[in-house]
Formats: sequence, structure tokens, C-alpha cells
Amino acid sequence: MITGLTEAENQQFAELRREFVVCRKCKVKARKGNAQLYCPECTAPMITPTWTTQASFPTVNALTEKPKPTNQTPTQRVRIPGTGICVLCHREGDSMKGEGLNKSCADTAACAARVKIQRPEANPATHVVKNTTPAQALIDLMQAKCNRRAWNGPFELGDDLTLPLVAAQARYVVFGKPGCGKTHASAVMIENCVHNNVPECAIDKLGRLWGVRARGSGDALPIPIIGGIHGDIPLRALDAVALAQIFAEGQSLLLDVSLLTSEDQQQFAAAFFTELLRVLRRPAHVLVEEAESFAPAFSRAKAHFASQGATTLWARQIRNFGVGWTFSTQRPQLLHPDIVDASSVFIAMQSTGENAQGAIRNDARTRLGRTIADAIIAEVGQLGRGEAWLMPDAGWLGQDASAPVRFRFRERTTYDSTRVPQIGEPMPEDPSLAPVDLRSFERLITEMHIDHDALQKRRARKRQFRRAS
Repeated sequence: MITGLTEAENQQFAELRREFVVCRKCKVKARKGNAQLYCPECTAPMITPTWTTQASFPTVNALTEKPKPTNQTPTQRVRIPGTGICVLCHREGDSMKGEGLNKSCADTAACAARVKIQRPEANPATHVVKNTTPAQALIDLMQAKCNRRAWNGPFELGDDLTLPLVAAQARYVVFGKPGCGKTHASAVMIENCVHNNVPECAIDKLGRLWGVRARGSGDALPIPIIGGIHGDIPLRALDAVALAQIFAEGQSLLLDVSLLTSEDQQQFAAAFFTELLRVLRRPAHVLVEEAESFAPAFSRAKAHFASQGATTLWARQIRNFGVGWTFSTQRPQLLHPDIVDASSVFIAMQSTGENAQGAIRNDARTRLGRTIADAIIAEVGQLGRGEAWLMPDAGWLGQDASAPVRFRFRERTTYDSTRVPQIGEPMPEDPSLAPVDLRSFERLITEMHIDHDALQKRRARKRQFRRAS
């Protein structure tokens, strides 16, 4: 009951109060029938407005009127008077502790009971904590809304993060500084795909993924290695089209391009992704290490232009055939924006560079909202090796709701070939690689032998010509 109003006005205002909700931060109004749990502009919780005096109650029609333009900033505008909103149970009351947006109920036991009612699966002892931030409270509510605990399946990224197999068809951008565990994460991705019979093609620029062919705590993967020191057959830039066709038939591949020159790597990527877009018509997964080398934001040479155009076009269009991909980079600011825009999931690992964090911040805000995105980006510098924040789009697992999750990548079951040797330690011996079936590569191997024989004949003719002259 507002003092100074007639009974009819009080009744009319009570009806308006039941019909509308207002953002507690930026004061955006919405009807309850169409209201969401969070403000569409600033992600703050939507609440029911309250006025306690006639002076603070503008007009009966104030809620239905469009706000007038103002030159004042949101913090300078007149706030709707209230006593405080708990960031945990979202109750409005006057017995609050904390300041600003970080307020919580003074009666923690009653607050815990309300949290338990709103989220039966929640544990009040863990949900009511003294240092809970608004961002963490919003993340908890988002996870409850999308039923985070129901995410379960054979695609195991972490010990506490198992996903349904459709996660292999998502489009990931993984970024982090050197040594944070990106290559380890790539090996986990390869293991998940091969174990679940999803055709996998990994493009390894540094030659560090060959350990998936050797036994670790589990069995080795039967995936042929093309190129590199540990390759089953050598890799040439002119073999890109043939290898794309072999992968399109369902044969998993590990393409080690570390022994190719930089220009040959670009030419290989351009031809490979161009042919792959033409022939690949089945669900599969493609992983690209050091992705900024193949899809750079700034092209410096003709080969870069070709690789950039073919890779970005493939990444934008291949989802129509159920193909997922993972682009891993330590410098997201140098990765082409088309790759970032086409992705459906960010995996943020330890990153301390201001340029790297700034490159991904705006895209994260559009997916998660400013409050949550800024809190996560500010935290990635303190992540440990192997720890990551998963930031997905809505509907990435076939459902409308989604939520960010912090997790640690599980230990790989194959041999860890990414271990950096230490000074004074003897170099470890390379383990033996598991045998694989190379019948799919017979035509390619025959062409290599023919080319090798033709090269030897050309060299012999040149030697004869020099002796004759």
C-alpha cells in the first residue's frame, strides 16, 4: 500500500507490479509473460519493482511508457528504490550484507533453504559462500537452467565434464599461452574421436602429436601418420588433394607438416581444404594446431592469401555436412575473425597477454553477457596447466540453454609426446608405434615411387649432360 494514493490507484498499481519486471541494474522493463531470468542488455537479474512513497511513484502508467532519451549514464539515472537483492536466492529484502551488487542474505540458513527450493539438486552448504560474486551466481543459475549435471556421454574432455557424442560436431576455438596444455587438449580431442569411431584428421604443424600412436596408460590409436620424423609415409605438398579424398572416405589421418617449408605448408592447406570442402559429405572432425599459420588475420604473401581463403571458407560452410572442427592457437588476435565468428565454443586456457584476452573479450560478451564474460576473461590468467573455461553458444548440444563451465582436461591415455626435456636429463627413447593398415594409401605410395624413380632418371640425365659438355 502506497501512502497518498486512493484505494483504486493502489489496486491499479498492484496489478501493474504483478505484470511487469524491471532490471535491477539498468532498469530495462519487461512484461512478466515475456520476461527472462536475466536482463537482455546487462544480464543482471530481473526483479519486481517496488515504491514505498508517493514521491517515488511517478505515474500509474509509468511502466507502460517508453523511457525518454537522456544524456545521463546508467549510473547517473534515478534508481528504483529498494532494499537489496541477494545474489544467491534473488530475494528482495532489508536484511542484507555486502555492498553494491555483491549482496547476500544475512540469514544464511534461510537463504540456503531458498536456494534448495529453487534448485533441488543444489547443496546449500556449497552454494551459500561468503565470497560468491554476481558473475558466479549467474553462472550457477545458468548451469541449473540448462541442467548442467545432465550433460553425460562418451565424449570425455575432463574428469567432471563428459559430453554427448554430438559435441564432436561442435566448432571449437582453443586459445592459451605456450605451455598451458593446448597440445595435450588436442590429443584428448583425437582420442575421443577415434575411440567413438568419428573420422579424425589432425594437422600438426610442430610434430608433437605423434604420441597418439604409442601406448600410454591405455592402448595406442590406429591412426596413420603422414609426414614428419615418425611418419609411416612421407608428406609432400602436392599430395593434399589425394589425402583429402582418403579422409573423405572415412580414414582417420595425422598430417605432420613440420618438415615442410612455410610456403609448402600454406600451399598444402589451401589445396587440402579446397578439396575437402568439395568431397567431404559425412560427419567427421578436423583439428588444426597453430591455426593462425593457416588462417591468419593478416596475409603477408601469396601463399598466405590462398591458405587463408580456403581455410576460412571451409570453416564457415562445412557445418552443413555435420563436420566439427577445432582450431588451436596461442595468439587469437592473429587468427582470422571468420574462424572466431564461425565457432560455437570457446575453450580459454591460461592466457596472460592483454592482446590475446582483448581479442576474444568482445566475442565472449556477445555469447555470455558482459558481466560473466569479463569475470571469466579476468580469471584466465590464473588458470593452471590443463585448466580451462568452456564458453559455448546456446544450443551447441541441441538444446536452447547453455552455460560456461570451468574444468581440467583429463589425462591422456596415449603416450605423452609433448613433454619438454629438461637440462641435465637424458633424452627419453621414443616408444615403438602401433602397426596400422596402409592399404588406403597404396595408390599414393605408388605415385611416390614413380616420382622418385623419375627424379633419379632426371638427375642421371643431368650428370650425363654435364660430362658430355
